[in-house]
Amino acid sequence: QAVAPTTVHGVAMEGLVVGVLPCLLERRATGSEAILARYGPPEQPAVIALLGVGAVRQEDALLVTLSWRSERQAPLNYYLSLRLKGADGAELVSRDLPPLAGGYPTSLWRPGELVADRVLLPLAAGQPL
Repeated sequence: QAVAPTTVHGVAMEGLVVGVLPCLLERRATGSEAILARYGPPEQPAVIALLGVGAVRQEDALLVTLSWRSERQAPLNYYLSLRLKGADGAELVSRDLPPLAGGYPTSLWRPGELVADRVLLPLAAGQPL
């Protein structure tokens, strides 16, 4: 019997969609990239920086692209938590998963490395955003 995937908190992820996730390995940062957000342990230097976010509506999904830069060696493997909310603030869809669907854990990212990730958020047909 197949078991539905769950988040690290045990929340079921029904309708899980995983596509091909390209990764730009060994691409080095210049240091001049604009930073949208930084992540890492509290009260310590950032481990990962978010450089870019994009989204394209497909028929039954939203393709989210994320551009990351490793700031320093990650002490553990981080998870990505995406939440899509409607204009009224209600959560439409959420995904919790490791970057690159776990294919390239954050603890392996080298300082200064640029990493591109893509995540599909499933949507109901005709669902307004």
